[in-house]
Amino acid sequence: MMFPLSRYLGVWALLLCSTVGATNASAGSEVAERFAAAINAADAAALNALVDVDALATRVTAGMDPESPQRVRYLAHLQKSAATIGATLAAQLSAANTTAKVVGASAKGPLVMITMTRADGSVTGHNYYRLRTGADGRLEDWYDYALAMWTSDSLRFTSAGLLPLGDLAALFFEDRKALQAAGTMRLVGTHLSMADHAGAYQALQNLPEDVRRERAFATFAMVLSRSVGMDTYRENLARLAETHGADPELQFALLDHYLLASEFEAALVALDGIERELGRDEVVLVNRGIALMGLRRFDEALAACDEALALDPKYDNALWTRVTLGLEKSDAALVVESLLGVEQATGTRIDMARLSEREAYAGVRDTPEFKALLAQRAAK
Repeated sequence: MMFPLSRYLGVWALLLCSTVGATNASAGSEVAERFAAAINAADAAALNALVDVDALATRVTAGMDPESPQRVRYLAHLQKSAATIGATLAAQLSAANTTAKVVGASAKGPLVMITMTRADGSVTGHNYYRLRTGADGRLEDWYDYALAMWTSDSLRFTSAGLLPLGDLAALFFEDRKALQAAGTMRLVGTHLSMADHAGAYQALQNLPEDVRRERAFATFAMVLSRSVGMDTYRENLARLAETHGADPELQFALLDHYLLASEFEAALVALDGIERELGRDEVVLVNRGIALMGLRRFDEALAACDEALALDPKYDNALWTRVTLGLEKSDAALVVESLLGVEQATGTRIDMARLSEREAYAGVRDTPEFKALLAQRAAK
């Protein structure tokens, strides 16, 4: 079974998130269109101009004493480092061969979908950003649904090594006496400054259990755990689902957990939440098809994939899911139709003979439909 939701992670990816708040709908929509256009053009200057670095930095330091000299120095550091967010975003998304489009808006802010593709145009994954805009029409923040992190939280974590213990405690903990926990966070920040995500994850485990269960810490541990290994990542996803599984903003990130763990009923519940949060699009529909297929509700799964293709006829993940569905139900006609659809959508040619040798195709390779396809290819 294939899972179309891939995850994008880099040092600076931890900074590409958002906060929820009221936003002017028309202004927000215009900013979202400019944001998407700048991503598609890999226009670093345009992205830099869109980000209100001062507003972002101020949000990060909201818990600190406004008169603290350390806060002033920390703000200056954030303003300097965050000024490169647009350029870094452009470079990394360009390297991942991404495109962006505005997919909707709500009281929480406009939504932009990010699509990652291979060189041949086939889709490898998706993500969503929800934008928060200020009165001047610039981005104050955005929320990254794949990482399930706010920008302000991300910046606190990634620059935690820069503050003395007292100020660091104020940045992360209501209890200003939590110096032991603050010391751990400074060690986390030091590892992150060296791009040592695995080391930061191990340091994070030294926090008290009740702290690690808090949403921000549990989410950050989940993100860092990807650098440790798949087993650790899945353990952290399971822990996040257990402690914060009802959080609507986490459902996109938790969908991996439910699908990988074959918890398909839970996946459908998560997808209902994703629809309420992000809308009903081709990505949501294909994942619904995967969950329904896992429950052997084949007709509903096929309907979900077909609805996805009605929205985007070139969405090859929907076509590959139809292939898997045909293999699951030994429907050779569906397999052949979907494979030909993949070729048309991606502009590539599949080696059908080699594909038929795979064990998964044992149930269809000797059918008249598949034999006819192989014979047709052999004749060319």
